[in-house]
Amino acid sequence: MRALVCFSVLFGLLATKSCAGFLVYPKILEGRADDGILLLRIREDLILRLEKASILAEDFFITSSTGDTTQTAQLYGRGLEENLYENKKHLSILAINVLNHGLKVSGLLNRTFRIAPVDSVHRSSKGRTLHEVTEIRSRADLPSTDASKTDEEITSDLHEGYVRAENEAERQRKHPRKFTVETCFLASHNYTSAFKTFTDFVEYVATMLNAAQLRFLDMKNPKVRFQLNRVIQNETYEIVNTTSNIVDMGATLEHLKKLAIARLFNRCDIAVLLTRKPLLPAGGRNKRNELMLITNDTITKGVTGLTFIGGVCSDEKVAVVQDMPPSFSGVHTLAHEMAHSLGANHDEEGTLADFPGYPNSLNCIKKDGYLMTYWDSDRNKYRLSNCSKEQIRFIYSNLSTTCTDVSEEPCYTTDSYPG
Repeated sequence: MRALVCFSVLFGLLATKSCAGFLVYPKILEGRADDGILLLRIREDLILRLEKASILAEDFFITSSTGDTTQTAQLYGRGLEENLYENKKHLSILAINVLNHGLKVSGLLNRTFRIAPVDSVHRSSKGRTLHEVTEIRSRADLPSTDASKTDEEITSDLHEGYVRAENEAERQRKHPRKFTVETCFLASHNYTSAFKTFTDFVEYVATMLNAAQLRFLDMKNPKVRFQLNRVIQNETYEIVNTTSNIVDMGATLEHLKKLAIARLFNRCDIAVLLTRKPLLPAGGRNKRNELMLITNDTITKGVTGLTFIGGVCSDEKVAVVQDMPPSFSGVHTLAHEMAHSLGANHDEEGTLADFPGYPNSLNCIKKDGYLMTYWDSDRNKYRLSNCSKEQIRFIYSNLSTTCTDVSEEPCYTTDSYPG
């Protein structure tokens, strides 16, 4: 087999601003490695090594509300995710579709750049589809100069999944070394209208969740895996509380909590509302009591997500995340809020009174720039600090088996590939 160009070359070339926005004609190489790795050539000097990704439940549910009617359909998760591929080392997650008119590749090439087909008829002389590589723009990734928080967290009350300390043998039985976090997404027509087909929508949110999961790769005991069980499309009743097209995050989160109490999210350990609209904390002020400056629907202070700390599997298992499809701008925020819901506070913070024995994060400095801070660090921003890991372990160790047991079986990957 001819020598392969390492994927690190891609990182080197994409590290410069001049490479952002270049056009490519990706191609699946005919030859496959003996270990089942799929080789995707982005261009002549960029070859990406991919393996099959799995993020959907075997039985995947779609709920749609229209008028006074709510309908739920059960779909085959393995079929919906058959085109998803990943490179865990470089945080790549791609949907690769072989169509009659060429190859369609969309998703994240790495932590910084995404790829998508160009909406045109441009093709190479060999019939390949034109794609564009662009930089992911995310306000949650902006560097912080004053270490102020750009989201609000509301610590949860003692919830139904929280139980008192047990003997170690019983705890080991209840808490396996892998925690499959069964996740549901909610989206209104404002969000889903960005997609041409339902399959495009599912592939996109599955790619987002898989990209968020890659931030948890070094989490052990338990190993954290996300699984998408359901998407809920809301066409009529208003989940999002808005003022002048700005989402009131606090009121919206409380509304989601009421839906959780009403058992709308029974198959979900965490339920996340995805919205394209700008987010505003309750009252229009952030935690430092500063007014949020809104200009042309952009909130200068960068509020992009909200959740309850440690809310997983309780009535407070809900979150709000801003994302602008198809840009994947909300991936980092999604990972951040999922970590909050699993139990992680921001780094360099104290204990939480609602969880007796909860470990603080004072020894994890904000400026180190891990996932649970807002300091920019290319080395650490896509990883959990040791403090975050300990906090997640603490919450996990006190969850009931109703939470830690998997209600929907996951899909299992096969060695079949497109092309």
